Amino acid sequence: MVLLQVSCPYTGKPAWAQSDAAMAAFKEGADYVFRTNDDTELPTTKGWETVLISDLRSRRPVPNLGVVGPIHSGGNTAILTHDFTHRTHAVIHGFHYPRSLPTW
Repeated sequence: MVLLQVSCPYTGKPAWAQSDAAMAAFKEGADYVFRTNDDTELPTTKGWETVLISDLRSRRPVPNLGVVGPIHSGGNTAILTHDFTHRTHAVIHGFHYPRSLPTW
């Protein structure tokens, strides 16, 4: 795992900051990005990331296109609060989240 600090020249636009961070990670060579938040507890079970990678790789007609996320308890379970994407998403769309979505 690599920690990458990204400076964001704006406030009140968390989706923009998350998108910028994801794009910076892809630019640095990351194949996958997992967006979490400040109170996320990562699983202690080994291999959880492999499940997410396998899910994305199995997508058709374009492998690694789309978004997946973990099943979790607590918080809003009706929406995808933690997303996991491959660089294919950024290559096709040119962003992680569009600028039309400044907040959640």
